[in-house]
Amino acid sequence: MNMTRQQNNDNRRLEAEVRQAIQSYEPLRALYCPVTVQVCDGRVRLEGTVRTFIMKHMAGELARRVPGVLEVQNGLVSDTELQLWVAQRLAHDPRTRLLTTDISIRCFLGRVHLQGRVDSTARREAAVKVAAEVEGVRQVVNELVVEE
Repeated sequence: MNMTRQQNNDNRRLEAEVRQAIQSYEPLRALYCPVTVQVCDGRVRLEGTVRTFIMKHMAGELARRVPGVLEVQNGLVSDTELQLWVAQRLAHDPRTRLLTTDISIRCFLGRVHLQGRVDSTARREAAVKVAAEVEGVRQVVNELVVEE
C-alpha cells in the first residue's frame, strides 16, 4: 500500500511541476489555454487546445524538460490544425462539399466560427454538424446565413 501511495504522490508532484513549466510559457499563460496534464509513472499526457502549432510544440518540449518525465504524449490540438481539419471534413462530406468556397472558418481555443452563405437550412445544419464532429472542437458558433 505504501508503494501505491508513493506512486500517487510522485504522479501528483510531477503533474504540478509539468503544469508549472507549461504555464511559465507566456503565450500559453496569457491566453488561458485549456491544457490538461495527466501523469502516470513518469509518462505525461497533454490534452486541450492551444492557438498555434508552435504553442503545442513548446508545451510538449517544456513538459519533456521536467526532471522525472520519461515520455510525453502531446495530444494538444492547435487552432491552426483544427481549422484545417474542419475545412477538410466540410470538403469531403457530400452534404457540404459544395460550400467550401462560401464558408470561412475561424477557430479560437477549440471554438469554431462558421461564417458565410449557404443555399438552404439543411446545408447550414449539416455544416454545423460536420464541424462539431471534428475531434478537438469544443463549440461551433453558427454565423451562416441562408440565401435561397
